[in-house]
Amino acid sequence: MGDTETSDYFKSWDDDRFSENHRIYQTVGLVSKAAVRGDVLDLGCGSRVYYDTSEVQRWVGLDLSAILLNDIKFLGGSPPNGPVETLVHGCKDLPFAPKSFDAVCAMFILHHLGSKTRANSYGAVSEAIGEARRVLRPNGFMLILETWPKKLMHLYHLLYPVINPLTRRTTGVVLPYFFGPRAIRTMASDAGFSDCHVLAVDLYEKVHQPVLGFDLPAWAQRLFQTYTIYLLRA
Repeated sequence: MGDTETSDYFKSWDDDRFSENHRIYQTVGLVSKAAVRGDVLDLGCGSRVYYDTSEVQRWVGLDLSAILLNDIKFLGGSPPNGPVETLVHGCKDLPFAPKSFDAVCAMFILHHLGSKTRANSYGAVSEAIGEARRVLRPNGFMLILETWPKKLMHLYHLLYPVINPLTRRTTGVVLPYFFGPRAIRTMASDAGFSDCHVLAVDLYEKVHQPVLGFDLPAWAQRLFQTYTIYLLRA
């Protein structure tokens, strides 16, 4: 999905439809408190920031939607202590010098880099993780929240080369592609991260699926996904 096309797509999202009290976000807030501090870059931040920002001195949020960037809310704790900056930009070719940040966050954004095939999607996510590593200072952290694909999601991935172009032609939407811990660990290692810690969180409750456009009940999620938190150290 090109940046212009993606931006137009995300303009239709209404973040007020997302819960602010899901347990997964509360868990992220607890995990992030020690790692997300100093100068922080958020990739694909949207308008809701769920991790703890009480130790953040400078916060920079990137997103392809200017509309979402105009409505930033910090829900994981106290707002940043210093300046809050926003920039309409994607995850590629980050406009920052090497070693500019103490932490980089990517909350439910990497799967939206899906593109045509698994190989293309893998390349796009790898590039984003590599760019995050480039702008991180020594011993900095990258915090990732993603979906670990399960059962029916594996079937979805097998059909991805067929249903993705069909969906794109009929709706204009490029479907997401989800990578599990093995792939994320490999990408992190290839990017030069020294450690990759993985926390699979077995939390299920009704959530709204923005791509599908309807609420997914808790019982159905067990067939598709497990929330997974990654903490990468530069």
